[in-house]
Amino acid sequence: MDNWIAQLEELTHRAVNQVESMPYEEFEQFVEKRQIIIDQLESILMVTAANPQQKQRLSQVLQHDAILLNRMNTLKEEAHSKIQQRGQAKAQRSAYESHYSPEAILMDRRK
Repeated sequence: MDNWIAQLEELTHRAVNQVESMPYEEFEQFVEKRQIIIDQLESILMVTAANPQQKQRLSQVLQHDAILLNRMNTLKEEAHSKIQQRGQAKAQRSAYESHYSPEAILMDRRK
């Protein structure tokens, strides 16, 4: 279990140090790797209990969650904003595009 906790600590510290400059692709990879480690720890903790030192190490890792959650929310807001911009651009573009069939015939009446 100590090995998994050490991997989680290293991964978390690396992410926290680069959190503001980390692109969303890397952040996604971090979250996936972290989830794998957490799943392993959960399966171990179902069989054996953690000692006080291990509990303290895990709680120290959890203290960084607020920073990571803030970054996740920032990335989510950026994505939402870009989706809205695309929707607005699509609406503006469709206003100028023709909505009639190319085979349609235009009839002009003479008076």
